[in-house]
Amino acid sequence: MFSRYRCAVGSHPGKEKLASLYWAWFRADGVRVAQKQRRCPDHAKERLQVILQHAGDDSGDLSLCPGCGGDSASDLDPVFLTLYMPRQEQRTFELGTCSACAAEIRISALEGAEPLKDRQSTNGAALDTAKTAWDWMLNG
Repeated sequence: MFSRYRCAVGSHPGKEKLASLYWAWFRADGVRVAQKQRRCPDHAKERLQVILQHAGDDSGDLSLCPGCGGDSASDLDPVFLTLYMPRQEQRTFELGTCSACAAEIRISALEGAEPLKDRQSTNGAALDTAKTAWDWMLNG
């Protein structure tokens, strides 16, 4: 079964359903960047396997970068990932990367990605308070 979407990395139609990856990080000026990618199983594995394998490593007192394995405590530049794989539960990762590995991950996350609107107000901007059809959820 072919996916109707194309893999962000190879730009080829997926032979199977693609995973959806939602990336986010904060720039040096505090602005949040968010991207959405779709990846085929091969490209997802190629680019994510090592990082996600080490994302849950227990390092004791150290903050280990999942990219290089070095101590990222003094050079922390986190990248956030929410991963939706076909027929699996959502998985969320806060990758405590060093700045060098964060830059590499972000370059990969931008490849063939769609930018998403910043839905979190982090720089003091007012949130949109206009009434919507979803207000009933917020007001109980």
